[in-house]
Amino acid sequence: MRLLFLLLVICFSSTKNFSQASFYISGRIIDAQTKKPVPFATVFLARTSIGMVTNEDGTFNLESIPQGKYDFTVSMLGYERFSKSIDLSEKSVNNYIVELKTTEVELESVTVTGHKEKWNPTLYSKFEKIFLGQTANAFHCKVINQRDIFSYNEKEKLIAISKKPIEVLNQALGYKIFYDLKQFEADFENDRLTMSGEIRFEELVPANGKQKAKWLKERDRAYYGSIEHFLRSLLNHQLTENYFSIIGPNGNILHEEDILKNDSIRFSGQLNVKFSKELPENLNMQRRQDRDGRQQSEVIFNGSPIKIYQNGYFEDFHNVVFLGYFQLGNVAEMVPLGYVPYQGLSKK
Repeated sequence: MRLLFLLLVICFSSTKNFSQASFYISGRIIDAQTKKPVPFATVFLARTSIGMVTNEDGTFNLESIPQGKYDFTVSMLGYERFSKSIDLSEKSVNNYIVELKTTEVELESVTVTGHKEKWNPTLYSKFEKIFLGQTANAFHCKVINQRDIFSYNEKEKLIAISKKPIEVLNQALGYKIFYDLKQFEADFENDRLTMSGEIRFEELVPANGKQKAKWLKERDRAYYGSIEHFLRSLLNHQLTENYFSIIGPNGNILHEEDILKNDSIRFSGQLNVKFSKELPENLNMQRRQDRDGRQQSEVIFNGSPIKIYQNGYFEDFHNVVFLGYFQLGNVAEMVPLGYVPYQGLSKK
């Protein structure tokens, strides 16, 4: 099945960056009604491993944050989840006060649009295949809390919800991922996948040096040729250096200046993106390639500006659609956005 992937992942960034500048966010979490501090709340930058638990007085301090834009997120049982984008392109944020609103405790059963679902292994298997992706790494991923996920069919669509963040153990890349699923809809009739959520990474502890080296190599492989690698290469005018080529609607080769104005993409139509440096061990039938064995993707822009930040954060994500290789990996191929490879691309 070939699904067109509408990227709605509401979160960006990582612990590393091309830039040497670093910033911080400090502040306090309080109850919106009582104004009292909320201790032990989880504060993190979505799709990163940057985070902490608030102190007894509700204070927090996230340090050594690379330059870029982030989705600052706060989670605490009994309160509504808080999420707001923060731009750290120029300065840090000090004394940031977040007021959390109380909410009802989640029920064990889940009812959505008239569906009260029991766990269905057949529908779950369909969901997992799409959610994790279709690459070799997906076979090394395990969803820990499968029974928190409910799937159902509705008029040629597979819809999934989860009452708790989905926990994924990725033994291929050495990450534990917490994916707070907001929306999942696979529209088979129109070949469209809409998936959105907030993601948090935790690094696994390697058993030995050999496993650590393997994880680093696999993380690099997952990053190279990815959406983020492409966008950051475009922003930094390094497409050719990083083995990307872009073919326009008329079959002509395009360069950065043809689609990028300052830090924003301004283009309408479909582009064919090729990456010619895929590592040999990953050249398999599950990777979409052209006749020369190069990764091939299509990107459709609706003409509205798309701003790119140095850490890979881009907006507005509603204005772009990714097809082909870019949409095959999904969760199994995710590394924190802003990821800096441990080894550069070979020039051979």
